[in-house]
Amino acid sequence: MRARRRLLPLVVLLGVLAATTAGALANTGSPVHWGDAIKVPGTDALNVGGYASVTSVSCAGAGECAAGGFYWELSAESHAFVVSEQGGVWGTAIEVPGLAALVGVSHTEVHTHVSSVSCGSPGNCAAGGFYWHDFVSHAFVVAEQGGVWGTAMKVPGMEAVYSVSCGGPDTCTALGSSDWAQRFVVSEHGGVWGPRRNIPGDVNSVSCGGVDSCVAVGSTQDDNGVEHGFLVVERDGRWGNGQRVPGMWTLSAGSTSKVESVSCTSPGNCAVAGHYLAGRRTFVFAMDERNGKWGRPITVRGVKGYAYWPPVSVTSVSCSSAGNCAAGGNVGPYPTQSFVVREVKGKWGWAIRVKGLPRLHAGDGSVTSVSCAGPGNCVAVGYYFSGTDNRGEAISPRAFAMTERNGAWGRAQRLRGLGPSVEANSVSCVRAGNCTIGGRSGGDGDPIADTFERQAFVTAP
Repeated sequence: MRARRRLLPLVVLLGVLAATTAGALANTGSPVHWGDAIKVPGTDALNVGGYASVTSVSCAGAGECAAGGFYWELSAESHAFVVSEQGGVWGTAIEVPGLAALVGVSHTEVHTHVSSVSCGSPGNCAAGGFYWHDFVSHAFVVAEQGGVWGTAMKVPGMEAVYSVSCGGPDTCTALGSSDWAQRFVVSEHGGVWGPRRNIPGDVNSVSCGGVDSCVAVGSTQDDNGVEHGFLVVERDGRWGNGQRVPGMWTLSAGSTSKVESVSCTSPGNCAVAGHYLAGRRTFVFAMDERNGKWGRPITVRGVKGYAYWPPVSVTSVSCSSAGNCAAGGNVGPYPTQSFVVREVKGKWGWAIRVKGLPRLHAGDGSVTSVSCAGPGNCVAVGYYFSGTDNRGEAISPRAFAMTERNGAWGRAQRLRGLGPSVEANSVSCVRAGNCTIGGRSGGDGDPIADTFERQAFVTAP
């Protein structure tokens, strides 16, 4: 139990990656119907410790997806798993192949997690994460080729993989960090992972629009310790030196800024979003790259928050084509509120508050993931807390989903059919009305989990 309590903040952090779910979602016009959530096949045999979760899911086609996450053993140790869907049928979850050999048998309190999954084509995916033992963390990557997962590889000198993106059927990039806060990337070609490469800046997210064509985003510090939005571009397999967000000075006047999410649809066509500080307020900005040239950042109208607590944050950006994107995040003051904003033909509109959430909920909430299948057809998912404990701390997370169809956002509703405690951690859409969601579910009355157990689930319309 002691190990479980120590790992809880990490579990929560991994849980805050996205959300969505079973049940009917009201929208403009007829409602959108999601299929029933199912327990990830094979996790019954793995999850003897009673806590499992899907942390990331990626789809390369309808019914062609991959997911990763973790499960607990009775020893209160966690283990990373992957699972694939082919032809609309989910296979059996397996512990990441080769990870046990990397960890070894002479260690105590071992924890392994998949943090990110990406698919370049059906049956060709990659995953990355970390394994932790003896108070030391190590990064790993693993590739799937032709529907078969290969052997996990340790990335020397890296503590963890944060983000994975595949730009083609057999070409993927994983982004992670070392214990000295340096950032590295490692690339895979045809199932073979190359050596790590150092990239500048405190970058935490990567997106690849094609083979060996990626963008990593985050921030960098100046001599006074002020953070500035930062991006690093890979072209034809060569990473550049990185640059501050062009034109950000006109918005922030040199104050703090950070790029928080990126989405690329093809080489040289990407969108990024983040936040910046101006005076005593925090604002959201977005910026596009078109045909290899970055435009100027623009302030997203309708979003502003106090400077320091809690800040405005963009949690996810997704583009279906150049100039057609959506983003979501949260803004204070307490309780934080969720927002979404869309871009149509290169123009970012007004941000709107997520509609349909309970007027009086118990605390923080956020859009945690957005996925767009086509222009004006996106899904934003997130969470809010429905109660507080005897110390006044928020408890009982509730998942919600909000669907955009033909350019109109519908009302979000609590995700039904998964019990009172739900965290949907990832959503991936391949076309309008065809999305896959992964997460964890549990609590009294949960149809796919015993009373207080947490079970990994996937679902699709």
